[in-house]
Amino acid sequence: MSAAPSHSVAPFTECLNEAERPVEQLKDAGVPNVLNLAEAAMLLRCSRAHLCNVIKGKVRGIPHLPTVRIGRRVLFRRESLEHWLREVEAIGWKRAAS
Repeated sequence: MSAAPSHSVAPFTECLNEAERPVEQLKDAGVPNVLNLAEAAMLLRCSRAHLCNVIKGKVRGIPHLPTVRIGRRVLFRRESLEHWLREVEAIGWKRAAS
């Protein structure tokens, strides 16, 4: 006999749906104003390790990602993350046009 999981997978599915939305719609999607590393990685649809590499400047050609550090915690303001994402997108368009 297998028991059903005691937790729901609905919050995870809702996060995936939010991650697929354009940045402009995130403001109204219930995304918090401050995100932790895992939430920011989920929003950007990348791994936490890759996001850490971006923060440390180890990913060539990607601009600095502003963070707020409280001790060892790394936090992101949603507005800063949205602005950074638009900046990265603009860089991609410039490279494609070259």
